[in-house]
Amino acid sequence: MPFEPSVNTQSYKLQKTLTTQKVDLPVNIMSNGVVVKQVLSINALPNINNVITTNGNADISGGAVIKVLVLDADKQYKLLEENINFNAHISDADIIDETKIYAVASLNEVKNIIASENSVSFNVVISVDSYLIKNQTINYVQSLSPDVCQKTCQHEFLDVNYSTSQNFDVINEVNLPNSISSVLLSSGSAIVEDCKTSTDVITLSGKVFASVVYLTNEEVPKLKTQDYVLDYTQEILANSVLQDDSVVAQVKLNNIIAEVQGELNSSKGVLSLKSNILVNAFTTRKSSIEVLEDAFCPKYELIPENTSYTNQNYLTESFNEKIDGNLSLTDDVRIDKILCVSHSYITHNITKDKDNQTTINGVVYANVIYQLDDDNLTTGAILAEIPFTKTFSYQNIGSISTIISVKEIEARSKRVKDIDIQVAISIMLNYSQNVENNIVSNITLGKKIEEVNKPMGVYIVSGAESLWEVSKLLKVSPSIITAQNPNLTFPITQPTNILVYRQNI
Repeated sequence: MPFEPSVNTQSYKLQKTLTTQKVDLPVNIMSNGVVVKQVLSINALPNINNVITTNGNADISGGAVIKVLVLDADKQYKLLEENINFNAHISDADIIDETKIYAVASLNEVKNIIASENSVSFNVVISVDSYLIKNQTINYVQSLSPDVCQKTCQHEFLDVNYSTSQNFDVINEVNLPNSISSVLLSSGSAIVEDCKTSTDVITLSGKVFASVVYLTNEEVPKLKTQDYVLDYTQEILANSVLQDDSVVAQVKLNNIIAEVQGELNSSKGVLSLKSNILVNAFTTRKSSIEVLEDAFCPKYELIPENTSYTNQNYLTESFNEKIDGNLSLTDDVRIDKILCVSHSYITHNITKDKDNQTTINGVVYANVIYQLDDDNLTTGAILAEIPFTKTFSYQNIGSISTIISVKEIEARSKRVKDIDIQVAISIMLNYSQNVENNIVSNITLGKKIEEVNKPMGVYIVSGAESLWEVSKLLKVSPSIITAQNPNLTFPITQPTNILVYRQNI
């Protein structure tokens, strides 16, 4: 009897989240003649420059512009800047030459701040979250010999058919505060609100939440903050993407530059905000293959070999949360007013428990600059910590990642030494749900089955859910059973006589 199973190979791509890397970098910024008396704020927006992969390894390089707002000996606000570079190394068995890796860098912590007369030193901790698109190959039996009864079915899965990591610039012109003298700091965050696909193009739309710290043009310049909500729409090239593909994207603000155009201190001027945004996006496409589900042979035992593989469903959800925090200064000070408050950075971690509970524990760090009610109107600053927790319940969670953005932040003085802080944040959650499937990857012939010598037999079947179960039990094709037992119905719950007439012995 000829027996040649038709074995095919199917390759598709999955997303895998790699472990977060933390890079601790010492920074020393020379003040270039400025006598530093106090550090008011430290700001950085790290970005990824390059990812180089070799088998089993990936080297990630990036950089950031560090901006430090200080108060000098003459009670003047000064801005110090320094460029830094960082590197991260990742080892993982799934990294091969064809693997696509993209990464996101964020400021995790600023610590060990020391100010001297001519420099400011501190450590910045940068988190690098890396994601890879890995190949998965499965072998499957599609059909068997004509002499074998077989049952096939369609297996559906999602294939990551395209992935990209790109930067783009968005320029917005906004109203200029009439009393502005100079811009000191600009910071913010970005979110994506909608993703659409068309032929070879992914269209993103979202918002940038910008915060600008500036000095007023008065006899005694005042420190103030102006917040803006900016809309953006961007098309990015995506070869081989189709309109019906599903897209998952996450964006991060790499840098924002504020420039005054036109006339200062006049309503004729405008403030140009140039945002550099990193987008990591991948599209998925539904695919299906016809595979052998089960089979039997009337003359030989069949020995199947099963292989398990992972199917993933990709989902994105966004949440808006409001969180409150408070802090108190020492008893010997009195706050006159809050000069400005700016978002510094967010740190968070994700935990999963056995009950499918996924919890995000995070802290928003904010720079609060205040003025005291004393004879010298002393300026001070404090780094406020506002913790938050968000819990989700999902089944079969695979890879999971989040990007958390501050939408707005406010601080108010209370009872002369207390500060209340309110923060509105956006949480974007990208995750996959894993489903493990078994598939017949090969079938071999076993021992020969003893032939039935009787041309006709009556069998009593007491329980069967389907015609296939009866056919496999009796080693007779489904078409013969239905032809010889036209009144047979399923499922069979009571003992039932089934006639089998074998024309060929």
